[in-house]
Amino acid sequence: MERIDNFDYSNEEVVFNKNNLFPTSTKPNLPTLQAKDGGKQIMLLDDHYPIFWDSFSSKFRRADGSVYTATKDGNSTSRPTGKDIYVGYQYFDATLNKPIWWTGSKWVDATGADV
Repeated sequence: MERIDNFDYSNEEVVFNKNNLFPTSTKPNLPTLQAKDGGKQIMLLDDHYPIFWDSFSSKFRRADGSVYTATKDGNSTSRPTGKDIYVGYQYFDATLNKPIWWTGSKWVDATGADV
């Protein structure tokens, strides 16, 4: 078995050095991290996907880059905005009963109409 950096390439499996990963967690039990912890990942048991620590913004982020606390669905008044989301961010608006997307300045539906 040949070791290159933190990876073990034997048997076509990638093994991360355990010092680079946090154990599983749930939303209310997320650890407090610092700048030196940038990029560390946590597997969320309640949402079943990993998030990583962005040391530049001091926030947890999803793999798509959105801030972890930014919601993916809800009513029209609960839409996320600002630096927590990115252009193209999809949100399911339960009030409108359809998906909508963030343009960077407004929300639009699949036809491009303002919503």
